Amino acid sequence: MPKLWADSLDEHRALVRERLVDAFVELLSERPLDDVTVSAVAERAGLARSAVYNHVDHLHDLALLHTERTIAAWVEPFRATAQQPALERLGVLVASSLRTFAEDPVGGQDLSGHLDEERLARLFGLLGPIRAEVHQLCVQGVERGELLDRDPAALAGFVWAVVGGHRVTVGSGRVDVGATTTLATELLQRALAPEPDGDGPDGA
Repeated sequence: MPKLWADSLDEHRALVRERLVDAFVELLSERPLDDVTVSAVAERAGLARSAVYNHVDHLHDLALLHTERTIAAWVEPFRATAQQPALERLGVLVASSLRTFAEDPVGGQDLSGHLDEERLARLFGLLGPIRAEVHQLCVQGVERGELLDRDPAALAGFVWAVVGGHRVTVGSGRVDVGATTTLATELLQRALAPEPDGDGPDGA
């Protein structure tokens, strides 16, 4: 394992944190969250056990750090689709989300049952950017007539529920990511497609 070296203390701390997060994620690909220990993370990272607590207060903080960098890599490609029709963007969102869940060892872990109230709030905050992108998709889709004419916030909540509802099952490998992506995409696109003229609740 290469030695840690940096030009400044801040850079050094960032490198150590990165190594700890990588070690934590590697261990999660091999065992359940409950079986990951501070000693195991330190050993996998090639650091002293005390190094973990020099950089984080709890192992679960490593999960949050990993989530932070995953969200960043998740959001940017989706933002690049901003000019595509809303229903097409929904397909991109589902595919990229479920692929992220399937490839990420943390994706199959139900963190909510392990995090305290403060860390749950932090996790929700980390998810803010992708939630904001989904809401904006729904706002634009309704304004352009590309989505069902309903409250965009309600539509965004439905989209998030469908996508997020598959996180643990896809992440744990209990369902096939390809088949689940196809099903979830079809469900969302059919459910949120605009109503044909005259066929809505006020139609003739």
